[in-house]
Formats: sequence, C-alpha cells, structure tokens
Amino acid sequence: MTREMRRIVSAAARLLISAGVMAVLLTRMDLSALRAAFAQVRPAHVLAAVAVYTAAQLVSSFRWYVLGRSLGFRAPWRFLAATYFAGMFCNLFLPTSMGGDVLKAWRVWRSEQKGWMSLVSVLADRGFGLLALIWIGGTAVWRVPAAATVPGLRSLFAALGAGALCAVMLAPKLAVPLERVRHIRGLAEGTRMIYRRPLTPLIVAALSLLIQGAGVAIVILYARMLGMELPLPLAALAFSAATVLTLLPVSLNGIGVREAGYAAMLGIGGVAPEQAFTLSLLVFFTQSAVSLAGAVPFVLAGGMKREPGSESELVS
Repeated sequence: MTREMRRIVSAAARLLISAGVMAVLLTRMDLSALRAAFAQVRPAHVLAAVAVYTAAQLVSSFRWYVLGRSLGFRAPWRFLAATYFAGMFCNLFLPTSMGGDVLKAWRVWRSEQKGWMSLVSVLADRGFGLLALIWIGGTAVWRVPAAATVPGLRSLFAALGAGALCAVMLAPKLAVPLERVRHIRGLAEGTRMIYRRPLTPLIVAALSLLIQGAGVAIVILYARMLGMELPLPLAALAFSAATVLTLLPVSLNGIGVREAGYAAMLGIGGVAPEQAFTLSLLVFFTQSAVSLAGAVPFVLAGGMKREPGSESELVS
C-alpha cells in the first residue's frame, strides 16, 4: 500500500469513526429535547464566547512567543500570532487538532532558520497546554462527588497529573541522555534552553492555565445560556476530558469523540445528553469560527509556498 493510499484509508477510517459515534449519540437522544436545547441558543452568548476564545488564542500565541524567545527566536509577536492563527485555520481541514502544528513549525523554521528549535517551540507549546488540561481536570475530578462512581476515573487523572508534574520538573534532567543520540540531540538542547531561566517555564505554565481556564469559562457561559447551573468543577472536568480526547488521532478533528466526552462527563452530574450534545457543538462552533479567521494570515503568507525570509512581509 502506497503512502498516499494509507493516508486516504486513515482519513476514511477517522471519518467513519466520527460519523459512527455521532450516529450512536443521536440515536440515544430525544430529538424534540435536542431541538428545544438549540432553541435556547442566543447570539449574544455566542459572540461573547467567540470573544473569550479569541482572547485566549492571542494569549496562546504570546505563550509561543515566550517559548520562542527562550530558544533564540527574533521574530516579533505579531508574526508568531499570525502564524498561530494560520495554524488554527489549517486544523479545520486536517485530520487531527495537531495538524496545524506542522505549518507553525515550518513557518518559524523558514523565518528563523532554526530547524530543531522550531520543532521544540511547537512541541513545548502543545505540551504545556496539555499539562494544564491534565492539572485542571485532575483537580476538578476530586471536587465532583459523582466522579467517584466512575471506576478508575480519579486514578487515571491522578496518574496523569503525577506524570505531568514529573515531566515539568524533571524535563532538563530527562533531556541529558538524549544529547547522546545524534538524530534528536537538538530536541534535548532546546529543552535545556527553555529551562535555562527558571522563570520561563513558570510563566508558560501560568499562561497555559489561563488559556485553559478560558475554555472552562466558555463551557459555563454556554451552560447558563442553556438553562443549566453547571458547577465549576464539573465544567472543568468535562472541558478537560473532552479536549484531551480530541487530541487522539482516531477521529476527524475530534468530531464525535468530543461530543461523547461532554456527554459522559456532564452526564456524571445529571446533565441531559441533549444539553451536553448541544453545548459540545457550540464549543466546536466557537473554536471553528475563530479558526476561520486564520484564513487571513494563511492567505497573506501564501500558504506553504513562501521562500525563506518572506514571512517578514506579514510583520513589516
């Protein structure tokens, strides 16, 4: 099987999984209750959620800028912000929510001529975001009494949280053995550079918690619009679990698994599946609407066809 054929088969499999999960979820819902939930959608709440998510992504691009500075990048924040949103735009049309990371690393490499450091910046940006999600979910799961009824849920988050904490604290030491491996020596060097100034990982971690906290705020905003008094810990648990699920390369842009995650986690707190499903789609719509704005920097930069150094046109 050729590489192109494998890609087609993989994309088709993810599409089938997304469609299958969505179909299963819909067959278990009361369609009249689902229509009633959608009837409660108010444009003002949606616009507010879009504004919050846009602000969170601007903070995300600044987090990437902080990481880039620690790695020796000279590009201004406005260039990295434009590149960040262009990557978000690509995520809408690539199989997983990490597809745009390839574009981001490529653009920075073309601008900075720092191959390994470009990759390290993207991996660290994604990694700190994932760690913040795990910490938020790991804290929330102990504040949701009903979570104790789900076998292994608290143990899973406890293990993930402990692993995340160890990864952050021991990253420089764990990178030392990698320096002996020629092909990934740059990865170890980049890791040590980020931790060269102790304040850098602390700032990045704090920004990551702020960014993921904005996602929880959007969940609460939509929940209140739909007439739900959703406790903060339950909203945080649902957002964390559902977002982590979208990172798994098993669906098309997280469609289906996101909805299943929200339905399962919010169901712990007694939320009706119709309301959880509606809330999940609203979160996805908000993310997609903001990501579409990334079409502007993507087109201005000529997609993937720029020559080295031409990215400076975006920031001149």
